Amino acid sequence: MTAFKQLLVATDFSALAQHAVNRGFMLAKNNDAQYAIMHVLSHDAMTQLIELVSDNTSQLPQQMLNEAQQALTSITTDAHNNMGVKATTHVAEGVTFSELAKYSKAIDADLVLLGAHGTGYLMRYLIGSTSSRLLRKSNTHVLVVKNPPQKHYQRILVAVDLSPISEQVVMNAIKIAPQAEIVLLHVFNVPYAGKMQLAGVDTHVIQHYKDKTKADAISQLHALAKSAGLSKQNYIVSALDGDVTEWVVSVEQSSKCDLIVIGKHGKHVTEELLLGSATKKVLAETNSDVLVVVDQQPIQ
Repeated sequence: MTAFKQLLVATDFSALAQHAVNRGFMLAKNNDAQYAIMHVLSHDAMTQLIELVSDNTSQLPQQMLNEAQQALTSITTDAHNNMGVKATTHVAEGVTFSELAKYSKAIDADLVLLGAHGTGYLMRYLIGSTSSRLLRKSNTHVLVVKNPPQKHYQRILVAVDLSPISEQVVMNAIKIAPQAEIVLLHVFNVPYAGKMQLAGVDTHVIQHYKDKTKADAISQLHALAKSAGLSKQNYIVSALDGDVTEWVVSVEQSSKCDLIVIGKHGKHVTEELLLGSATKKVLAETNSDVLVVVDQQPIQ
């Protein structure tokens, strides 16, 4: 299987962003990949700082650029974290997600890493800024790093909807952590189950449809695992009826997963709605790192 070839991480020099930087070093070493680290100087922040400083404002933008470059150089030369990986650096000015998407395309990155900002209630909003906007614009897979990378991923929860993107999702889970155990999850809803209950359909009949839907899903999950090249001892399957986010959170905790892999359907008008529902909720409500796999199949 082809490994990741070009990794890109964006840092604002915060501790949480450093988690993403360090995970990138680990993945770059493991994949023998090229690694680029970038920082974006916000126009708004630069303007505000210039307004606060009354003297030598003409030199301030270049000074800020120089300081950012020095900070990036310090990161890349830190032998305690870089694992022997020689990373390149890039400083840009503008809107973070736009510059990140632009540079990702310029260097042909196949994985972008971002640090997660905020926890709990705030996570819903803060993770929705750079991460969500980048996911809407980018054709590159995005790894949102929430935790310090103490070791390679050990157990991955791979949530699939059994659409054509599902094989890409599984393949990228294997790519990012070839030795990890995989929990292959599909959450389903029986069509018209609620209406059947309201119509007075016997509960045994409704349960029969649920059991059949579950059995079909399990069969498809095993077929998907086989197609992706997973050996039987390296994965388990689970098909559950209900809400996607609730089950992802539950299975993440019960299975002690340290990475969640989900798919984002590509470049359609409805993609923002898709991102705003299951994907964004999973990003906000789980504790593990999250890899969002972008559908890279041609649109028919």
